[in-house]
Amino acid sequence: MAKSFKKAKLKCKKASLLTLLSQKHGNIKLQKTLTIHKESTREEEKKANNKVEKFFGFRPNLFKKFDTFPVGADIFAGFASQIVKSRPDHQLPLSQPEIEYLGVKCSEENECIYLFSHHKALLEQLLRDDANKISDEKRAALDDFAHIITKEPKKAGNDVLLNKFKDAGFTDAQFKHALMVAGVFSVASKWCLANSISLEEDFNKIYNLEQ
Repeated sequence: MAKSFKKAKLKCKKASLLTLLSQKHGNIKLQKTLTIHKESTREEEKKANNKVEKFFGFRPNLFKKFDTFPVGADIFAGFASQIVKSRPDHQLPLSQPEIEYLGVKCSEENECIYLFSHHKALLEQLLRDDANKISDEKRAALDDFAHIITKEPKKAGNDVLLNKFKDAGFTDAQFKHALMVAGVFSVASKWCLANSISLEEDFNKIYNLEQ
């Protein structure tokens, strides 16, 4: 009976030791996995930041909140750059002044001071050139579009908004582009508001604004 008890006790000790070793091994593997994940996240963040700085010429505060979600910055910046930035090798239906004007109006409707301030500064720079002027009729159509698509999207159906847009001189392609532009600013506004994004300390310097 005593021998059986000793054997059982020894088995328990061995089992406990194996369990302990297994847990320790598991913890080491978990630590290694977390370390690799952190290193991978830092590398992704670095790549995303480089892309953002190359595109904007600086790193906007909006993108600093992607520190724990760098792949989000990469995806959003890539998508937005295709929708809101016209380039010689990437022509878009709406002109750049029209895109910026819509950005200002959508940001205003979304009550996002951060985006409103940035795109107002960009718009003012573009409008210094008379060739970039937007007619009063088109401004009114963009105002109406920004309000309806942001605040009352149900009223946009049955081609009501499309026809108003066309009546102001815009095309079907420009209407569809405007929808995508508004979508980008909707996502960006929600991101900025939820993350309490504030203007950069050197905002005036970025846009060469008077102090």
